[in-house]
Order: sequence, then C-alpha cells, then structure tokens
Amino acid sequence: MEKRKTDIKKYWADKEAVLGEKLVYKSIAEVKTAVRNSKFGILYLMENNLYLEYSESGRKTLLDLFTVKPKTDKDNKTIVIPREEIINCYLVPIHKIRKIFNTDLKETAKLRNLLSTLTMNTLQKLIYGTALCVLHSRGVLIVQTPSNREWFKMLSSESIS
Repeated sequence: MEKRKTDIKKYWADKEAVLGEKLVYKSIAEVKTAVRNSKFGILYLMENNLYLEYSESGRKTLLDLFTVKPKTDKDNKTIVIPREEIINCYLVPIHKIRKIFNTDLKETAKLRNLLSTLTMNTLQKLIYGTALCVLHSRGVLIVQTPSNREWFKMLSSESIS
C-alpha cells in the first residue's frame, strides 16, 4: 500500500515536471460520447490547462481503469483544453445528455443556450445524477466524476474570470 502511494506521488510529480504546471485537482472520469460507449480516464486540472487522459484500449468499466493496463502508450489519448478557452461549466441531468449530442457540437452559442436550459434543482440532481459539461471554444467535454460539484465550482465562469 505504501509503495502504491509513493508511485502515485511520483506519477503526479513527474506529470508536473513534464507539463511545467502545478496540479490543482484530479479525479477519475467517465467520458460521455454520442455513440453510447463510455471511456474511462483521469480528468485533471493544472494551472493553465484541463486535461483528460483516457485509453482507447477497450476498457469497459471503471474497474478496468485500475486493473487493465494498456498494451502500449499509443492506446492512450489526451484531450487538452486551455483554461482561457473554457467558456463555462454546467451540471446537466444524465437523462438529458442525449439532447446535447443532437446539437452541432461546434456551435458554442447553440450549446450555451441548450446547456443553460438543462439545469435542474437540487432534488433532481440527487435523483437523476449529473454530468459535468465543460463548454469551451472548440465544443463541449461531457464527463461524470465522483466530484462533479467540486469540478463545477472550479470551472464555472465565475471562478474562471
């Protein structure tokens, strides 16, 4: 157990050294896509960029994230969103995600209008669950994390400005 903690600390220290930025926050994430096949990875926020690292190697469940090692690094993908490109962040009910994929994902004005109409009250958030939608200048990133509310607080327009 102690070795695992040391390995994790080393991993993030190496990541900070390679990227030249300090780590702000991190969590596991399930990426939502239009084709209903989820991808699991790590969402992390550095000082200047939001990163999503995931594997294309066929991980089917969250458990696979911890137990199945990718065969090669070429299976790993990274999405990088500079913080200045983040327009806003929304918590959207899981059952309404499909509406987002029925919109042109490159039309940020349409996405902003749609996302602002998909909000819900606290009780609905508890009943349905939420997805974190990060609207940026190139489209939208939709993920589910164990800490959506913390991500929302850090990435919403009030905290970005």
